[in-house]
Amino acid sequence: MRVVGAGLFLNLLASVGIFSYLLHHVGIQQAAWFFATFLVVWAFIIIGFIMQVAGRVKMGAFLITLGSLVFIPVGLVAIIGSIRVARMPAR
Repeated sequence: MRVVGAGLFLNLLASVGIFSYLLHHVGIQQAAWFFATFLVVWAFIIIGFIMQVAGRVKMGAFLITLGSLVFIPVGLVAIIGSIRVARMPAR
């Protein structure tokens, strides 16, 4: 679960960096579009993480993978971590 948390943190860092770049160098409209997309994608990621913590690991892994695809290559950490958690035998 630590790998998933690290991946989510890296996704957040990448998102903030991209948003900052767009806001300062491209324009407010493009930054606003990215922020709207960012909120939708992060809804998938956060719901997936909560589902994994609650015990629905396969569906949680699917949602984390779906949300993290936007952030490739940084999103690979969260994708690999969520798949590893989903493949673990039940305790």
